[in-house]
Amino acid sequence: MREEFYLARRIFGTDSTYTVSKVDKGEPILRTEEDVEAVLRLAVRHDSAETASDLRARLEQTASELGLSREALEAAEAQYREDLAQRSAQEARALAWKKYQLDRVKNFLSHLASYIAVNAGLIAMDWLPDGRLHWAYWPLLGWGIGILSDAASTFLPNKETRKRFEKRERRREAQRSMAYSESSSSSDPSSTL
Repeated sequence: MREEFYLARRIFGTDSTYTVSKVDKGEPILRTEEDVEAVLRLAVRHDSAETASDLRARLEQTASELGLSREALEAAEAQYREDLAQRSAQEARALAWKKYQLDRVKNFLSHLASYIAVNAGLIAMDWLPDGRLHWAYWPLLGWGIGILSDAASTFLPNKETRKRFEKRERRREAQRSMAYSESSSSSDPSSTL
């Protein structure tokens, strides 16, 4: 019963510790709070018989057993939803940044492939007639400087790179909101009057 009380307190965020439980063989299975939470999440997912109303009833029962008021439970739920929305937004932003970086790497590799193919052809054209290079190293060198600069900006992003990303994301968000407002106004029957 004592461990259940600690567990319930941990779920509601009022306790920052949890005792280590041991299986019958004496091997520890729960070492951290994250282990406990992960096991509970898996148990809830695997218990397919539970519906949302069952989960809600269990939440309210646990809160009642802990002596939490309905208002405190509702406030905690509101805070949880807000935190979840904020985490989701941060995760979406991090994913967008990774996609942006991946696009930059793909563009760099495309530029590098063009550089190699074109310069290989130029070197072949210069070298084949007499076995010597007369001029092919000039485009190789000039374009190579550009490739090095592109590689540096791709693989060593700086504040300017981040600013370009933020500007692109703001522009995309504005386009999405404009498209949403246009689609919602076009589906509104009063807008056709």
